[in-house]
Amino acid sequence: MECIEAVNEDRKQWNILGFVDDNPALAGTSILDYPVLGPAAIFAQPAYRNCRVAIGVANDRDIFVRERIRKSLEVASERLPAIIHPSAVVSKRRQIGAGSVLFSGTFLSGNCTIGTHTLVLQGAVISHDTNIGDWATICAGVATGGGVQIGNGAFIGLGARIFPNVRIGRGSRVGLGSVVLRDVGDGETVSGIPARKHEHRIALKTGT
Repeated sequence: MECIEAVNEDRKQWNILGFVDDNPALAGTSILDYPVLGPAAIFAQPAYRNCRVAIGVANDRDIFVRERIRKSLEVASERLPAIIHPSAVVSKRRQIGAGSVLFSGTFLSGNCTIGTHTLVLQGAVISHDTNIGDWATICAGVATGGGVQIGNGAFIGLGARIFPNVRIGRGSRVGLGSVVLRDVGDGETVSGIPARKHEHRIALKTGT
């Protein structure tokens, strides 16, 4: 919401209607001084049929939550604009998919591609020739080298650093402050300096 407000302060572009939430207890309340209009089903009503929609949910324990929300919405892709904060520095040689959001202070270098519904949070630096898939979350202060490949739904934690040309797999998680020097497989969780894969540990119990 603050990204959209900042866009309007820079140049009036949006008429902000409010929030939508399927939790019936929230209907009629307000968030950030904007009303909760009701459930997502309202998009089928004539009054909302032409409105634009931004999905801003992020959850490192449910990294494909935005994908599920998108699939539940009966709205065309044209109604899902990319939102770019006015303070973001964005190369003209880039591609940004529908529904993605670049927050304040982000830097996006040349020949980068960002998929649909990806969030790039405050101060992240995305270097040249990096490709980020759909539904990914790039947290504040992340920095990538050039040529990094980040798969769909990956979650890159606060302040992580990713070495050039590293591949981060689909649905993977990188812990906050980690330094990633090697490829991360699909669905893996890594953390540390240098980042290492989390191994599943089995607790052994003794009985009497």
